[in-house]
Amino acid sequence: MGVNVLGLREAVKLNIVLAFLDFSTQVLLVALGSVLIFRPHILISNVHLGVAPHWSGFLLAVPIAMIAYTGLETISNLAEETRDPPRDVPRAYNMLRIAVFAIYLTLPAIALMALPVTYKHGHYQTLLGLPRERAAMRAIPC
Repeated sequence: MGVNVLGLREAVKLNIVLAFLDFSTQVLLVALGSVLIFRPHILISNVHLGVAPHWSGFLLAVPIAMIAYTGLETISNLAEETRDPPRDVPRAYNMLRIAVFAIYLTLPAIALMALPVTYKHGHYQTLLGLPRERAAMRAIPC
């Protein structure tokens, strides 16, 4: 109803502003994380393929990662508003692929450096997997 009242052009502008804010927030998180907690040795020591993360967790993450591509339908919806669709739509898809790959590769890497994976009581864990009261009492190793 709001789109009909305001008009399609305003809805397109709102979509663009919201997408820009979302992407900018993610870029800011990656930039701050890179400056404040970038420790490649911690990242390398946190990944044990097939064990931590376990393959079942990886397979669960694949459909969740597809949610990251929600910009695809936005491009489809906005395709009719472009001046030169044969040129602009493929360019938008390529830019989206690069942006999604860069953000969803770097954000988890920053998270793994911020909250390292440790081996305790026979399994790997991170502070993200502990109840809040137990996680708050532990110090993050540097």
